[in-house]
Formats: sequence, structure tokens, C-alpha cells
Amino acid sequence: MASCPLLVIYNPVCGDSTAEAFFNEHVFPRLEEAHLQVVQKNATGAAGHAGTIVSEFIEKYEGDVTVILGSGDGTLHEIINALSLESPKGVREKVASSSVRLVLVPCGTANALYCSLFKPDSMHEGPAYKLKSLEAFIRDSNVVPLTLAITTISSPQSTQQSCHKVAISAVVTSTALHASILHDSESLRKEMPGIERFKVAAWNNITRWYSSQVKLLPTPSTQVVEIYDPDQKTFVTHDDNHGIVDVIGPFAYFLSTVNVDRLEPAFRITPLVSEFVPAEISLDIVMVRPHRDPTFVTDTTEARQVFAEKATAVLTAAYQDGNHINLKYTDDGKITTEGTGPTVVEYIRCGGWEWIPDDIDEKAQLLCSDGTIFSIEKGGKAVCWEIRDGAFEDMDSGVVRINNGSDVFVVRACYNDDGADLLAVAGEHSVEVFRVTPPISERIASFHLGRRVTALAWSPRSISPSSSDDWVIEITAAASDFSLHLLTKSSTSSENMFAFGGGLSGHHGKVNDMCFCGGRDQDNARYVATVADDKMLMVWDLHPSLDISSGIPSPERSMGTNASSSPRPRPQPTAYVITFPHPLVTVNSHQFSSKEFLVSDCRGSIFLTDWRSDPEQSEQGSWKQSSVIELVEPHALSKSLMGVSSQWTGFAAWRQDNIDIVGATYGSRFSIWDLSKPQGGKPSQTGISFPDGGHQFRWCPTNPDYFAIASQSPTKGAVVHIHDMNYVHAQPHVINIAPRPHRVRDFDFMARRGNPALAVAYGVEVVIFPIGVE
Repeated sequence: MASCPLLVIYNPVCGDSTAEAFFNEHVFPRLEEAHLQVVQKNATGAAGHAGTIVSEFIEKYEGDVTVILGSGDGTLHEIINALSLESPKGVREKVASSSVRLVLVPCGTANALYCSLFKPDSMHEGPAYKLKSLEAFIRDSNVVPLTLAITTISSPQSTQQSCHKVAISAVVTSTALHASILHDSESLRKEMPGIERFKVAAWNNITRWYSSQVKLLPTPSTQVVEIYDPDQKTFVTHDDNHGIVDVIGPFAYFLSTVNVDRLEPAFRITPLVSEFVPAEISLDIVMVRPHRDPTFVTDTTEARQVFAEKATAVLTAAYQDGNHINLKYTDDGKITTEGTGPTVVEYIRCGGWEWIPDDIDEKAQLLCSDGTIFSIEKGGKAVCWEIRDGAFEDMDSGVVRINNGSDVFVVRACYNDDGADLLAVAGEHSVEVFRVTPPISERIASFHLGRRVTALAWSPRSISPSSSDDWVIEITAAASDFSLHLLTKSSTSSENMFAFGGGLSGHHGKVNDMCFCGGRDQDNARYVATVADDKMLMVWDLHPSLDISSGIPSPERSMGTNASSSPRPRPQPTAYVITFPHPLVTVNSHQFSSKEFLVSDCRGSIFLTDWRSDPEQSEQGSWKQSSVIELVEPHALSKSLMGVSSQWTGFAAWRQDNIDIVGATYGSRFSIWDLSKPQGGKPSQTGISFPDGGHQFRWCPTNPDYFAIASQSPTKGAVVHIHDMNYVHAQPHVINIAPRPHRVRDFDFMARRGNPALAVAYGVEVVIFPIGVE
């Protein structure tokens, strides 16, 4: 405690403007009595000043620092956002991990966080109560880690260049009535410095309803959304237990909290935060929807006035030790705590939420984050989720977490220079595309395929909205029914899905991998290669000059429309097929070659295949004629010949800065080949990564000497090993992402410049983080 640099800040105008007097009379004398040296003292002078003071202070120190803060929740919000959203500077830039410890002195209006940590015995506590956090600090008591919630406020996806705002909260994120109260109460601050102004603003807005759609996101480990059952006095799985829960408005009240069970000393709006302490990081949500009232018929002015009395009853019960969560409707619409009617309040515990307000409801577009008011653009939305508990370590180190709501099976980063911040995430039913700019991610496209995705590939045409107003998303995807899909979206068009490769013309086994053609000419976005368990490499022409389906009635032209007036359907892609003796696992192309693919099988062989070889000189379908070089992994090949195979094996990758270097993992071993020194197809370097078997091998596109290998064994947890090609026999850099039974489903390197970053999928989550290798 004594060794930590100590900064003291107070906001002289917060609450009833008595912070400066309280610090002079109580805080500073107590610090002197405890022989604690204050390095720096500051009074804030304007909005955002507290965040600037703390940021500049911590730049001078490598280790932990302590901040004694005299303010309300708003000033704390400024500091948290400054620390979370700004990159480390000064000596702190190279520090791996350190924390900012906050000692709170409640000088604000509501002091929600302080009152939740130190429960008040009465409404009028004396100086001793306000010094409890300071006394705990002096006694060197345990530090309570904060759970932080991040909210991204996105503009409409239809705009040419989408943008977003970000807010980090440690107390409350809300819309509907609570956001309206905070928005309107600011104009009453001078006239009413106390909490009375909130009650006046509430009365002025109590008859409003807020039109919006809501999506409730499941918690990562349970993968469900929970709702409180007052009869059982516990949380139960939501009736709609299929991952994401869709909720239809209108809403009278919608609010979520972290860390706190109250927003004022007696206003316990989320009491279960302290009564049922979450087993994992989560958000507690309180929402009130008028449609749940059994007497509701239609939305009229009279109906809103009648319901206002019931909304008032909810808020009043929140002041009665949080009793609002036990309120129910009778059949005739009265409110009681007895019976079996529907609950008035829906009390939710989940991993996050999306708020998608109606364009015509201006008040529904307000969002409150710890007292700061934001406005959601028409057509936009807000997404809120928890990020971690701790002292801002994820945010400082550039970690981004994406909760997909269902299991993630494939992640693929875009390696195009103009798309280096794009990431595709594929799950049980859909492909989501995110723009990743640490510490946040923004979903910019969503494609619902209705089936599990097994492979993805980025087109060379893809351009991020960060790089151009004329951005393009183009991806190919393979599904579990062996069908293929071309997924597109652009600055001028919405999501489009084009299916091909199904039926007799396509694969008849699981498609394990795919990639676009290499080289740097315009054809590299025309051809895409796929490999599958059916032992076939197929190279698809996405823009064939000959329409082989022109004589076959298409669904678009056969559903009662005039064929002559209907737009001509897109020609179905054609495929060049090369068969191999064993099931195929991976396919790679290279930026320096447009005619070759690198294909690996499950047995221990890797083929450099010239797919553009003259068909007159080599029979289509013969891998022997098409293969320029065959590489072998001797241990894997010998085990295969002896009938011993590894569960996870056969993953090869082509180093993109050097066309002669190939890497692969087979079983417990990884191997490196140098094609300029053939050695009869044997690897030039080998090593051990995971004794029980590696699963995937990927080269880092920005620091090409690095390669990573993951294990899919659930006995190890979610683990990735980072190797340096210059020191292949050295111990790898081990990254433990999550404990068992989690395992790495897929991973990829991000292509953005700077410190190499990995995107790793496990369970329903994708975590993107810098690997920290020097």
C-alpha cells in the first residue's frame, strides 16, 4: 500500500459542492495521521478533466498506482473511460500488467457504487460512513475487482461509412425511462442538487413507452439467458432457451447494472447482484413491458396513463428493499405479491444485450452510461456486454472479446492490406463479420445460412469500411450439408447470399478448407479452391463465361413471373476437379503464384498442385499429373501405413512472404520444408509442440518468422503455442486462453500491423489479443 504512488482528486462541483471542504476537514488530516504521502493533489476543473489527470499521472509509473477519488459516479465514469479507451503512454507503454486502485469518497448525488460496496444504515450518514473506503485502504484491506461493461453505439449499416461510439460503465447502462430521467434531470441540477431532481424527471416521463427491439445474449459458460422466478426464489433458464433471446417492445423501463445493487442509497433496482452473487461475469437487467399486463388491449393515451400508476408502483417498490422483483399481475391487472400471475418486472441475468430503437421514437434513442447520455442514430443500435473483472487489464492490452451467442466453429481474418481489421466468425447457423479496432469490435455484416459452417475464405476484393467509403465484404463459406455460398455486402448493397456447388456437381463429404486463387492479377478473386473428405480438390470459377444452367429453369424464373422481364439469374460456378488418394484437410494459395495450390491430406503428404496445367497434356482428375512436388512427413506417413492415425492431424500452411517455406503439424510433431532444398520431400526442420497432438498450424502474416499451433485436446484447455522459426527447438511461448474443458475450435492471426495478434475461438466466444512475443 505505502509503496504505491498516491494521487488525490476531488470534484468541487459534484453533488452539493462540498467535496473540497470535506477533503480539507477529513481526508487530508486522516492521510497525514496515517503517515501516507500524497504525490499529487488535484481538483477537477471541467468535464473530462479527471480522466486526463489520472492518465497523465500513471504515465510516470510502471507499477500499481492508487487514486483517492472524491466525486460521484459520473467522475468515476470519466476516469474509467480514459483508462480503458486510450493506449498506454510513457513508461507504462511497455508494462505487461499493472492496476489502478480506486479509493472512493462519496461526494456525488447518488454514489451508487460506494453505497453498494458500503451499505448505508440510514439516509443521513455522517463523515465516518463517507470515510469507510479510505479506512479500508489505510488498513490494507482486500481490493474488490470491478466488472466493466462496454457499450458500442453503431450507426446504420446502410450508411456509406459506418461509425460507432464506445462507452465503458462500472455502474449502469440504460435506455427507456431511466435514460430519459438522467437526460432531463441535468437541467434541474442547479435548482435541485440532490436526488429530488431524479424524482421530478421521473414524474415528467412516467407515461412514456419506448419502442424498440431487444436481443438478450447468453453468458459464455452456461450459454443461456436466465430469468428470476419469484416463486422459486432463484434464477431459471429463460423459456426461449436457444441462445439469443429476442424481446419485443414497447418498454416502460430497461436498465442493466454491474457491480451495484442500487442506484441511490435506498433505491435497490437490481437487488439480486448482492443476494445471488453471479458465478461468472454477467449483467443484471430489469425491464418492464406494458404488454405483459393482462388488461392491456391497445396502445392509447389513456392506456399509458393507467399503466403509469403501475410503473410508479414498480419504482416505489424498488425503494422498499428491492421488492419490485416480486410484483405480479392479477387477472384484472392489479399489482400484488401473491398468486401465480405474470411478473410485472422481468429480471434477467445474461452476458449482454442489443437495443434496436424504432426510428420514429426519439426518446427510445437515448442511452445512459453511468450518467452520461448518448444518442443512437436512426437505424442504429446499441450493444452492451461485460468485458471482464479486474483493473482494466483487457482494455489496456488491446484485448477484444466477441460473444457469438452460439458455438463458434470457424474464424478467419482478412489478410488484404485494405481489410486487415476484418474478422469473419462462423457458428451453428450464420457467418458474422466484425471490424476489430481494439478495444472494441463492431458487427458490420451478418449472413444467416441456417446450417453449420465448416470453412471460410476471404476474397481478395474485400475492403474494410476503415479503408474506403466504397467498401466491400466478399467471403465464401462451406456448410455442413456440403453446399458452398458466396456472401457479399458493400457500401451500396445489403447482405446477399449466393449458393453453389450443391447436388451432383459438388462435394460429397465435409468441406474442410477453402481459399481463393493466389497471384496478384484480377483473376485471383475469380477462382476459389475447396478440399473435402471426399478426396477431391475442386477449383471453382465464380464468374464462368459459359452458363451451364442456362437451359435449366431456375427458381427465380419459374415462380409465376414473366421470364422475359425477370433479371437473368447469376450463372452457376463451374468446377475443375482433381482427385487424391486420401481425404484432404487443407488448401493454401500464395501471393506470388496464381497457378498452384498447396494441398495436404490426412495421411502425411502435402502436394504442390499446378491446377492450371494443360488439360491436353494431363488428364483431369489425376493428382499425379497435376502435382509438381510431393512433401512427406515421415512419422505421420509411417503411422498411417501401420494403421495408426492421430485424431487431429494434417494441417499445412504456406508462408506468405517466402514461396519456398511450408509448415505443417501432424500428430505431436510440426515440420518445416524448404522447397529450394527438396531433400526428397522430407522436412528440413521438425519439433514437438503438443505431445497429445497439434491441430492447426498458421504462419503470422505480419511477423512471418512466427507460427502458431493449437491443441484441440480438452484435457489441456484452450491453449496455443507460438514458435519462432529461427529457434524451432526452443520452448514455445505458451498462451493459455481458457481452462479445460474449453478447447480451441479455430484460430487465426490478425493482419493488422504492429504487435502480432491472434483471434481464438472457444465455446461461444472469440477473443482477439496481442501475443506479446518480443
